[in-house]
Amino acid sequence: DDRYDQVLGLYDAGELEPEGADAWRELAEALLFAGRTPEATDAFRQVVELRPDDAAALVDLAHAAYAAGNVDEATAYVTQAAERDPGNPAALRALVDIHRAAGRTADALTAAERLAEASPDDVATAIDLAQLNLSLDRPQEASAAFARLRQIDDDPEHEVYAYHGMIQAEIQQEQ
Repeated sequence: DDRYDQVLGLYDAGELEPEGADAWRELAEALLFAGRTPEATDAFRQVVELRPDDAAALVDLAHAAYAAGNVDEATAYVTQAAERDPGNPAALRALVDIHRAAGRTADALTAAERLAEASPDDVATAIDLAQLNLSLDRPQEASAAFARLRQIDDDPEHEVYAYHGMIQAEIQQEQ
């Protein structure tokens, strides 16, 4: 908290190093922490301007833009990050989450499928695939995703969730 206060003090006094991407990133994080999302978004834009090939900076910018209420802008930034670094799990995860939050379920599923290719043993991604397939009325694909979840999630207490999902997919298929 004290470090964020120091960074914000430098920013408010106009004493931030204009060409220092790391300083801009630290400022953006401090602004986010302070609840100043539009300014944080601008600071992350500066990071991206200084480091245009930095996919992580684009993901951070996407999250800040989303927090500021700019869903389309957030989608554009995270899409750029995923294009620049196609196997980047953070970019693909953000793409899934932003599309899902925006109600773009089919786009979220496409991103989740890409994420599953990049991180085949990721339990959260398997859950995403299963749930997104269910919501798009694709019970066979959902059932397969729940079966995959059973294979990769080694916590025996979670097994009931996969079975429940498989049953839900079967019920959906019968309707």
